[in-house]
Amino acid sequence: VICGKTLQGSQCMGRLLKDRSLHKYYRLYVKGRLEGESSLEGYLVKDGRENKVRLVRQGEEGAYIRTNYRPLKHFRDMTLVEAELVTGKAHQLRLHFSGLGHPLLGDYKYGERDFNDKYRKKYGVGSQLLHAYRLEFPVMEGNFRDLSGLTLVAREPEVFRRIAEGEAACGNR
Repeated sequence: VICGKTLQGSQCMGRLLKDRSLHKYYRLYVKGRLEGESSLEGYLVKDGRENKVRLVRQGEEGAYIRTNYRPLKHFRDMTLVEAELVTGKAHQLRLHFSGLGHPLLGDYKYGERDFNDKYRKKYGVGSQLLHAYRLEFPVMEGNFRDLSGLTLVAREPEVFRRIAEGEAACGNR
């Protein structure tokens, strides 16, 4: 959740999000061995009855989505990934990686139950492992120059550390 403390701050954040100059990075564990840096694009449509989204072709009713990603570390049956959310739609990362055949660990809606259950039992994974990791502000002037070029990094959740240490200790690279 990104917000401003004042009306002027909220309006500034809204502009940064709309013009996509605020860069948002996530860390996530996905199933399988994901190789190479790449971009994913598509059009997202929400199905309100099922509270799910799906990808559709260009020209159909849908919101444009784009995700850039790069693998950070490989384990036996999963990959730690850093993803830049270029656009920001609900379920975007979950849908993109599931569509690639690499669903998020802990995602029962778009993922794979057996994979999720294995890591729930082993490490207590109780939710999708999707961590809003880093925000990078653009060069700014005026009232918000203190934010100019600022990078904010959030501490990694404990479960991310447990998985990385546990899988490395098992020789699962």
